[in-house]
Amino acid sequence: MVNVAEEVKNPERTLPRAILLTIVISTALYLAVALAAVLVLALALPLVTLAKVTSFAVLAVFAIISLALIRLKRAGPPAGNTYTVPAWVPYASMASALALLALQVASMLS
Repeated sequence: MVNVAEEVKNPERTLPRAILLTIVISTALYLAVALAAVLVLALALPLVTLAKVTSFAVLAVFAIISLALIRLKRAGPPAGNTYTVPAWVPYASMASALALLALQVASMLS
């Protein structure tokens, strides 16, 4: 950004507009892709199946994020003055995500 600001005429006016325009365009593209994906999946799958698949995916992502947080906790204390949670929190989130995933798989199999 700093390198670009040096090249721009009137950066105090131009850069905030460019940043806002970039955010608006990115959001519109994201929404368009998400809407297209949901519409395609909704046409291919019944709504209940789509909800189950979405729930399973969200729980799987939550479990992966919990695993990443566990690895960060094991790496050592963070530098500086940062907020930290107790060590059990990522383990509890991982356990709850895996338990809910197991319940979902069990309900699909029965």
